[in-house]
Amino acid sequence: MNFIKKLIKLYAPDILISLFWKVVKMRKGLEYNQIIKKKYGKLSNKEIFSIVYKENIWNKDSNLDFNSGPGSHDSKVVTPYIKTISNFFKDLKRKPIVLDVGCGDFNIGSQLYEYTKKYIGIDVVDELIYRNKLKYKSINLEFYVLDMVLDELPSAECILIKEVLQHLPNKEIKIIINKLSYFKYVIITESIPKYDFVANIDKLKGPECRIDLKSGIIIHKHPFYHKYKEKKELLKIPRKDRFISSTLYRNY
Repeated sequence: MNFIKKLIKLYAPDILISLFWKVVKMRKGLEYNQIIKKKYGKLSNKEIFSIVYKENIWNKDSNLDFNSGPGSHDSKVVTPYIKTISNFFKDLKRKPIVLDVGCGDFNIGSQLYEYTKKYIGIDVVDELIYRNKLKYKSINLEFYVLDMVLDELPSAECILIKEVLQHLPNKEIKIIINKLSYFKYVIITESIPKYDFVANIDKLKGPECRIDLKSGIIIHKHPFYHKYKEKKELLKIPRKDRFISSTLYRNY
């Protein structure tokens, strides 16, 4: 009995301190969610991501007119991604028709479309697509303002979705995944925690990603269960707190 009392006296303060900081962290998380909900909760995807680009939320130090963030401009991410995806296109029997969903400022797409029969870039931000149309011109290049949740997607053999799903709530991701079966090749690129994690934790939609929740999007797991014929990890780029992972799903 005396031994147990000594343990309680020795470790109880540490336990209480740990519980205190857990409560503080939880309260901060709830307060932050309220801020996000207040700012973005009643807005459409078009309105949310127009604000993101207007306020340069993904790269405050950028001098570019539009900036899709470090995932589109950090050479440690962009260079291996371009090499991997372009090699995948070149390995196919013929040049593919490709749909780039959430094409953003097109810094990545601009280095890929030469390897395709047709490259279709879509995004929900009107000004961004207008700018891309003026800046990038090619006979095999098309741009459209589309919301991948609300609108019908253009036909293509391969669909690229790079670091887009992580910003959306699960109910919208489910709608998108229901549309993926029409594409032969689906390449999903997402931030995945380096440590053990629970996949697909739900979040409010906005500029943040699920790394902040110690989670990541995996479309073949609960609650999405994307069905596929073949799955292959194409690329896994180590970063400070995550991997940037690109997974190929062949549907048929």
